[in-house]
Amino acid sequence: MKLLLLALTLLMFAGCGDEEFEAPGNNEVTTSSEIVEEEFEQVPEEDYESADPIQATDYPELSAIQEEIDLDTVEGHLVTDNPGTRVIIFVEDGQQAYKSIYIKSDNRLKLVDFKANELLIDEELAE
Repeated sequence: MKLLLLALTLLMFAGCGDEEFEAPGNNEVTTSSEIVEEEFEQVPEEDYESADPIQATDYPELSAIQEEIDLDTVEGHLVTDNPGTRVIIFVEDGQQAYKSIYIKSDNRLKLVDFKANELLIDEELAE
């Protein structure tokens, strides 16, 4: 609940431009390919620890992610999966290492590397 309130507050203050961003639990669709600061934020530990673990074949965007990171060395946790976005946190050695954000309406994948604090992928996936 605190995360939802924080996300909604951030969205209210970030209201510059005409892009739409999705708060967790919200059904609005993210349409921007711009990188927002929130995408570089790690999720609270209790959110990914209580999230469902994923397998390398569960989601179509994982093949593109596999090209950047070795999915055999990380644990994937499905944090958000709603009509707008799917967020997966990848944990390595007990620490959040990567975060993938798949924007369903745009078929766009973003992959954030927390260790290097950089964006590894920001592209529209081939269908």
